[in-house]
Amino acid sequence: MAANNEQDWISPPFQLTGKNGYLYGRGATDNKGPLLTYAHALKEYLEEYAEMVIASDAISSSETTIDPLTPQQRKKKPVLASTTSLPNKLGVMSYASSNNNNNNNNNNNSGTINSESHNTQKIGTGETQPEGSSNVVPLPWEVIILAEGQGQHDWKNGGLQQVIEKNLDWLHKPALVLLSNSSWLGDDVPCLVYGMRGFVSMQCQVIGPTSDVHSGIHGGAFNEPTLDLIHILSKLKTPDTKSNSNNVEEVINIPRFYDRIDPITEDERKTFEEVSFDVEGYARHIGVSKLKSNNSAELLMKRTRCPSLSIHAFQTSSQQETVISKKASAVISIRTVPSQNNIEIFDLTKKFLMEKFAALKSGNELKIDLIHAADHWSTDRREYYFQAAEEAIFAHWNIKPHYVREGGTSPSTNYLASKLSAPCLQLPLGQESDNAHLENERIRLENLLKGKEGKTIIADNYLYMFVWLIVIFRCAFQPQQLHNAYPILGRHFKILCHDRDTILLKTKNYVDLTEKRLTIYYSPFFS
Repeated sequence: MAANNEQDWISPPFQLTGKNGYLYGRGATDNKGPLLTYAHALKEYLEEYAEMVIASDAISSSETTIDPLTPQQRKKKPVLASTTSLPNKLGVMSYASSNNNNNNNNNNNSGTINSESHNTQKIGTGETQPEGSSNVVPLPWEVIILAEGQGQHDWKNGGLQQVIEKNLDWLHKPALVLLSNSSWLGDDVPCLVYGMRGFVSMQCQVIGPTSDVHSGIHGGAFNEPTLDLIHILSKLKTPDTKSNSNNVEEVINIPRFYDRIDPITEDERKTFEEVSFDVEGYARHIGVSKLKSNNSAELLMKRTRCPSLSIHAFQTSSQQETVISKKASAVISIRTVPSQNNIEIFDLTKKFLMEKFAALKSGNELKIDLIHAADHWSTDRREYYFQAAEEAIFAHWNIKPHYVREGGTSPSTNYLASKLSAPCLQLPLGQESDNAHLENERIRLENLLKGKEGKTIIADNYLYMFVWLIVIFRCAFQPQQLHNAYPILGRHFKILCHDRDTILLKTKNYVDLTEKRLTIYYSPFFS
């Protein structure tokens, strides 16, 4: 990861550093900064609710026991007559994922909500608020945080699925899944993301002689693995010579590759055309002299709505200039779109490459192995939750956000949306120039502060409309350390269980305002 190249950073990657209105640090924009805004938004919202209750004399001074709803009661969402009434429960589940692959085998492996091993109470049991304080207010909601510590593509190897499956009664059918695992399409206009491409990656390896050999002695005697690999990879894409465009288009040559792609509607095409995107500025930012289109809508569709194929990590067994490598390998990644099927695309690609390799009549061996497959995700941008998010953004940025697709992939998004039967909303906070996953990753302090206030507005919208809400975020941190490392969460949340790299927390059933802390505290997540 970029944090290993410390010499290329302007500051230590794991020491939060402020400069010119930005906070620099590994994971600052993806996704510790957005996590910070959720933590503070939840903290302030809970405390503001408690202050409202105290001010209205709605709480008794006697000891009160709060019994959360059962799973069966939870599914009965109340019909509210006005915005002045409160539902019985607001649950917020925050999901964070990390690039840390250090599993802790000493953690609870059951995946069920375990109160004994963590000195907490199981969901569904009563909890008594502290006595003798008028500053303690019982909560009628459950706020749930689900943090997962595997990487972008390795999340299935951790405890996330097990925790979800075994606690599905409590986590099923929320009103909304809210994420911040994305970024803006520039630096000036906030964005709302309604779709993300899928991801398929595979390793192609050509294996030849049993050892590297000298080209001066053995060159010309057999098919060289490196040349075989270059030849078949070159067949994957070719220029479209029939195109009338001034920019040469490329076509992916895999048979049936384009068969399942959903056609674009006029409504969505208009959405792309409404996005103000600086094409020339984008070219300067990534350092290229020519793009595949000078039209902003067309370029955005190529980046986010159309499939793409890329080649990475080309390697040979020897790096010496006079040596023929005994093997050569490369990784092919394909970004898929609705309604392409990832496994079908892998099978089609493998079949195509095998046929091209067979035509070489080489004595070498071709091996193709699937590395990762993650589903694409899309949702209806006309739903209410987008309106609520747009209202929150406009209230603090005084500008209407762009509705966009994201070219990258968040593998767990589609899984959680389908498993929990819930709509998803991506609410990015970082700018395009934030260098996510790269050297000098950063996030603007203004984005964090306005993002916190905006998420409070979104929570307020859903507080009066739904029984519970899910908030999801990805974050590069060790989830086992989350509860103790971050005082904002530690004050209002308790650990329920953890399974390997996945941890589940929930709010206490009361808010204690006796020593309310309002100081924004950044450093623990970057240490």
